[in-house]
Amino acid sequence: MNNILSCLEGVRTVIIAGHTRPDGDCVGACMGLWHYLRAHYPEIEADGRLDPVPDRFKVIAGVGPIL
Repeated sequence: MNNILSCLEGVRTVIIAGHTRPDGDCVGACMGLWHYLRAHYPEIEADGRLDPVPDRFKVIAGVGPIL
């Protein structure tokens, strides 16, 4: 985690991307990082990019605004 935090120094925008046909691990990891960045680095604009998320994963908080 320290490596990620050092990489974020001075960053203004981040895109979080998942793999093709995202499964629960992919969606959860992407959303976890997205929520972390929004909570701890509000100055960073964090966007997510995922293939269409299967309906069963749409209960994960924040999936709606992910493109």
